[in-house]
Amino acid sequence: DEYRLYPDIKREKKIVFIGSSYAKHIRDHESVIHVIKYLSNAFQNGEIFTSKKIKEISRKFYIDTTELTTKIIPFVVRDISVLMLCEIESEYEVEIYGYGWEAYDSIKEHFKGELKYGEDIAKVYNSAAYAFSPQHEYILQQRVFEASACGAVPILYDCRDVCDEDPYNEAFVYF
Repeated sequence: DEYRLYPDIKREKKIVFIGSSYAKHIRDHESVIHVIKYLSNAFQNGEIFTSKKIKEISRKFYIDTTELTTKIIPFVVRDISVLMLCEIESEYEVEIYGYGWEAYDSIKEHFKGELKYGEDIAKVYNSAAYAFSPQHEYILQQRVFEASACGAVPILYDCRDVCDEDPYNEAFVYF
């Protein structure tokens, strides 16, 4: 019942991201730092993290594929995307909510703190034109459903080539 349209909330020209930084999941080890640099470059150059690509990276850097898919790639896709979003010059205001983002100096002007689950999140989504929700291997996820129910159009990382879900092209914006 909380994730719905609130007619008394004015929709603004803004993009919101709600979620935590994944930096806390990353081991501070030299080998991990090298793979993050490699993945960040690949990500920023538009490469897709297919199963084949993940196996290649695992072999190249001698790193477990589970660590790649559950920690390192999610960190690269989420944190790097949010950092890039905050650097874009746009007529849309950008707001970042969640924990861990205060560690990034470049996000400070966009960081709005943490939200309580439920009505607080619904109100923020109701106030936004777009909801940023980058995920490296699937489209349909909790924040996408919540944002959509509240009338904010989800902006998603384009992982359509690696997931089996219906892409709902008419309902989402992909980057």
